[in-house]
Amino acid sequence: MKKLAALLVVFALVGLTSLALAQPAELGFNINTTIVYGPTPDEDCADAVLAQNDDGTFENGYCWQYGGVVAPDYGSFAECYNNIYVCSLEIGFTQTGYFAGQLIDAYVWADDGGIPGNVVCSVIGHLISAPAFWPVISMHLIDINCCVEGAHFAGYWSNWPGQHCAFYVGADEDGFGLGCPLTKVPAGSAYGTGWVPVTVAFPNCLDIAIREWYLDECGTNPTPTVETTWGSIKNLY
Repeated sequence: MKKLAALLVVFALVGLTSLALAQPAELGFNINTTIVYGPTPDEDCADAVLAQNDDGTFENGYCWQYGGVVAPDYGSFAECYNNIYVCSLEIGFTQTGYFAGQLIDAYVWADDGGIPGNVVCSVIGHLISAPAFWPVISMHLIDINCCVEGAHFAGYWSNWPGQHCAFYVGADEDGFGLGCPLTKVPAGSAYGTGWVPVTVAFPNCLDIAIREWYLDECGTNPTPTVETTWGSIKNLY
């Protein structure tokens, strides 16, 4: 009986530890950051316009680590937009030396009453180029070619469950707060469950470095939800 009680205590402590490890991490406010820009959309979207909620500068970097990143999409970040056709996402990342080819899943979600709803388009298992080292933030282009026709959310999930932050998304902490940055937290965390404002975990956030290149009419090369990973996508509905 004593052995059973001891085992129950151990399991309880393990459970508490895993919840405690659902940790947000940030790099700290720095007004002297630099942004390095990558490519613009290809010829199919040569006339695309860049939409951004940030003020053009980023003073911090955020990520979820350890138990804060859980498949299929807990630990995601998203920004809201209202455009017709999303050619590409442009996301600002930075790192501190832990990047080793970790992948991201990029998404466009339908708006569902102010939070991301059903997945409209996705690019699963995308390998970004190595992010710049903090305090430099590099902008990464992800072609998604998504006919969304109105209010929606754009963002990504970092694929490193249970691990340290491989990279961080740029954060605007002194801008205009034009967007509605959200993050998705797992059940049982100290920050709620599901989609919550980024400020719940990162109080100084105004906007995050998720932008999109868009057109005012739908293109001809949509990227639907990727079928090769349908098992993970089904869990999003």
